[in-house]
Amino acid sequence: TDEITQVSELGSLLHACTSREEVFRLIPARLRRLFPGVSGSISLLSASRNRVDSTAEWGVCPTDRVFTPEQCWALRRGSTHAHPGGRSEPRCSHLLGEGASVCIPLIANGTTFGTLAIQDNPLSSISDSDPGSDTFARSRQLAAIVAEHIALAVANLNHHEALRLEAIRDPLTGLYN
Repeated sequence: TDEITQVSELGSLLHACTSREEVFRLIPARLRRLFPGVSGSISLLSASRNRVDSTAEWGVCPTDRVFTPEQCWALRRGSTHAHPGGRSEPRCSHLLGEGASVCIPLIANGTTFGTLAIQDNPLSSISDSDPGSDTFARSRQLAAIVAEHIALAVANLNHHEALRLEAIRDPLTGLYN
């Protein structure tokens, strides 16, 4: 019940944000409470789609701040990629810790524009879980719901910004209206 309440509140706050910067300032504190003992990051694809930049991070396990889409299995496959931990393959190489992890692509309106990556901190309660355990599965499901909220909020803000720019400048000539 507490998790549902937190996700609902997060969704409400995300949809009330007026800029992407505001979204990415809000996320770390909220996800730290929602996923205790876990590190994570939100990373977005660049406009050229050849680079992924971390825009929000929390926890103690490091991630690459900038990486290529090929380094993330979730972006390569277009679906959630869970890893049980340890050195087994395939593991997203942008995650530098060795605990269990899950990467979820941020997809809205059929477009992938980033990823939500969550990995267990050393000595956390989930890191001893196998991918089939209830704790690991519940964390994956919760992360998928959160990723959907984040993706929709960012997509809405992107559309809002595009419409604002079109209202200011003529899309054909680039001149001010």
